Amino acid sequence: MDNTKFFNFKFVNRKLEQEKLKSFYNHELSSNVMWLSGPSGVGKSYLIEHTLKKVSNQKIIRLDLSSADQNINCLKQLLSLLQESTKMSFKDFIKNNYTSALDITKNVISIFFKTKGIEVDIDGLLNFVFDKTIAFVESEKQKHQSGFIVIQNYINHILSDGNMIIYIDNFTNCDSKSLEIISELLGSYIGNSKICFLLTTTNEKFNERTDISKILIEKIKLEHLKINPFTNQEYFNEILLHIFDLNHTDDEDLSALFSACEGSPEKLRSTLRNLYYHDGITGSVEKNNARIVAEKFKEIISKKTTSLDVDKLSEVEKMILRGILGFGKIINTNVLEEITRFLNEKLFKMSEITHIDFLMSLEKLSNTKIINISIENNVKKVRIEHDLIYRALIMRLESPIYQPLVNFHLYNFLETNVVFLTENNLSNDDISYLIAWHAFRGEVSNWEEINLNYGLSRFQNNQFNDAILIFDRLKAHFRNFTSENLLEIATCYYENGKYADAKDIFNFIDAESLEIKLRYNYYYFYGKTENMLMNKQVAINYFQQALNNAEGEQEKEIMSLNMKQLALLETPDGREGALKIFNDIALNLTEERMQSRATGYLLRTCINFYSGNKAIDFLEAAEKIAELNQDSVEKAFIQNNKGFEWFKQNKSKEACDAFNKSIELLSPIKIHEISYPLNNLAICSMVKGKYAEAIKYLNKAKFWNNSRYAELTIKTHLAVCYSQEKEYEKAGTETDKLYEIIKSGNVIDSTIIRKICINLAIINKQLGKIDLAKECIEMGYAYAKNTSTAYRANQLIKELSPHFAGINTTSETGGTYCAEAIFEPWFITFTHD
Repeated sequence: MDNTKFFNFKFVNRKLEQEKLKSFYNHELSSNVMWLSGPSGVGKSYLIEHTLKKVSNQKIIRLDLSSADQNINCLKQLLSLLQESTKMSFKDFIKNNYTSALDITKNVISIFFKTKGIEVDIDGLLNFVFDKTIAFVESEKQKHQSGFIVIQNYINHILSDGNMIIYIDNFTNCDSKSLEIISELLGSYIGNSKICFLLTTTNEKFNERTDISKILIEKIKLEHLKINPFTNQEYFNEILLHIFDLNHTDDEDLSALFSACEGSPEKLRSTLRNLYYHDGITGSVEKNNARIVAEKFKEIISKKTTSLDVDKLSEVEKMILRGILGFGKIINTNVLEEITRFLNEKLFKMSEITHIDFLMSLEKLSNTKIINISIENNVKKVRIEHDLIYRALIMRLESPIYQPLVNFHLYNFLETNVVFLTENNLSNDDISYLIAWHAFRGEVSNWEEINLNYGLSRFQNNQFNDAILIFDRLKAHFRNFTSENLLEIATCYYENGKYADAKDIFNFIDAESLEIKLRYNYYYFYGKTENMLMNKQVAINYFQQALNNAEGEQEKEIMSLNMKQLALLETPDGREGALKIFNDIALNLTEERMQSRATGYLLRTCINFYSGNKAIDFLEAAEKIAELNQDSVEKAFIQNNKGFEWFKQNKSKEACDAFNKSIELLSPIKIHEISYPLNNLAICSMVKGKYAEAIKYLNKAKFWNNSRYAELTIKTHLAVCYSQEKEYEKAGTETDKLYEIIKSGNVIDSTIIRKICINLAIINKQLGKIDLAKECIEMGYAYAKNTSTAYRANQLIKELSPHFAGINTTSETGGTYCAEAIFEPWFITFTHD
């Protein structure tokens, strides 16, 4: 009897969904990104696989992100699959097209790709891809490109041979570091007829992944297809009739089955699996005499559960599943067999598991669709078939008593079998991660040291997300680490944007116990942390302490002074002190200072103090320093700031040219930063009355943006544009969100308050909502004094709430920026940390 046929379902219904997917594959819809969502087990993957069978003349890249993989690297898996679809490996593509990897913060080559004897595997290459301080140097023109651009170029190389569909199943399992690049790929290929993307998510996990929901709901123009459970029992009956003779099965029992499974095909499969293990199925599909044993069927249904009945599995089957679950990684059959034997010997001590026992049990698990066995790069890989099964196995097999012991023994297995594991296609990165994970879960005696060392290695490779996951395990043990270790950990939390955590760790460090060189880092990064937490005076004190510990190193001194003046600017009486720091350096530019990157960073902030030709002179001096250091990113930042200055001088063409140059420089290296000049280009269009053009710039900025501050700026300008284009529903959506943000009381930045409030007042006045316009101008009015917003705020307050009148002077900036636009322009400059 071929028991696999009991679990291979006939595809039924979903006609509308099939038609939509067919149109999608033929590029007949408005987007080339399709998102399928629905409950786990509803049939999303089966629907896609069914429709993909009818696709021809397109390469299909299938990527299934398993819940059982504790160290998912979505990008690595995608690259591995892409390599299989073409003759050129990713490594060879890089060797053929790039000379080296460059640390752009130091202008130092990290590695030459073409040097004989130097080989970098895919993990090493991905470390460079994920590292935001690294640029790949193009062979032909020596241009610098980010890891994202390199991967995009590799995909373009593959696309030159034909069209492609990239299908990522269980997208909610995508790791955070890969997600950034995957989302960039989605955005960059929007509208490209040579490629389309299919993504599936489960409702159960979707709400947990706010980063993914934001991308799919807010950032990507896509087609959304919701897949719901079957509501018609006839489709369940059709599936069953294809497998069984139902003449001896009561209709009432079939209705109870449909109800228990809640219309989910995967839950039906799980119920049939339980029937099979309880001897509730007889006959065979081939002979058309497969039947359901009525008594067993009633017994199973009466339990009112569709979860896998683990107790009915054989001991060897359970041992194999413990190995898969415990290992924490999609695993090849050679490794799984060794782990199964190892766990049996060390922990469960059953009779010896022979090779035949293992293969037969593996086959039975595969036939009943508990596990999936696939071949990747000529290697058999094993994974749990479905998330519903995975969750059932976790509940039943990972007992609080046994699991730490399983992890303890798996740690020992990993430590003693490194050579065997590398021979079986596990990378050193994967092995190191798994050793740390099992040491932690298995409570190995020195697990803290193992995890600390692994976390620090991730931090030192600028893999901050990875490092944070490890350091979070260690929080209760920080007191056991040296001040030097804690400094690196605190800096990692800062770099990852977790400022409150960073502060707690900095506060725990004894600064006097650090070497002077490290003491500088301590005060400098502690200051930056307090600065981000808006504790400006505390930050200023720490920047001064950093300066005191700079040991006469010019770069450190100027970096500390620059941060100090930036913090001073945001204190009530700090402008004069900030200007003094700026002038002491900017008006005394020695030859030595003109070599310093830090001097360039400081000069870039000149627009906080100067305007007109003086500001342009300072910015051009900063540009010379950036050119000397071959720093394209810094040149881009300066061009953006130049554009702002040109705009203030009513030189619109020069402003647009500078913003476009900034975008051109940033796009290959730091594409997320283009949201700033794109926002600023949109303002130039808005001033000319070209609101539709501005909306295009703003939507592009919205997609690439990673900054909360810029997010608010872009929302504000979109609200203005939509109202001017009479798209009142869209305008209302944006203004409602902005109003809620201001009313929440969580915003303390005066620029944010005045810019949002003035624009809300203008928009609501236009929409005839006078009371709301009055409320908004009154909320923002006090913050406009002595700013570029003063003129417009004064005009609005006189008209809407004359008893509030009090600002009687325009900003000294004057011109279009302050007076002529019908909205309040909100430029974003690179004058911050």
